[in-house]
Amino acid sequence: ESTLSDVEKLLHENPESKRARLLKAKILAAQGHVQNALDVINNQNETDPEICAKRGRLLTELEKYDEAIVAYANALNEAPHHE
Repeated sequence: ESTLSDVEKLLHENPESKRARLLKAKILAAQGHVQNALDVINNQNETDPEICAKRGRLLTELEKYDEAIVAYANALNEAPHHE
């Protein structure tokens, strides 16, 4: 299991890594830092369906339902058969 410090090292080496950003967001959310997790992956131009879906889940947790719907729609548009 990756720790937050491990992931931050990865992001320092490669700040654009989608996988590292997603992992950091998952760790932060698991620690109860939902807004911080969202900040890590909150890019309106993001097209990766997994990141868009994670944004939707985080936005739902924050009760930002209209924004969550848009994030989920973006995920479906990018990968309509993604589960």
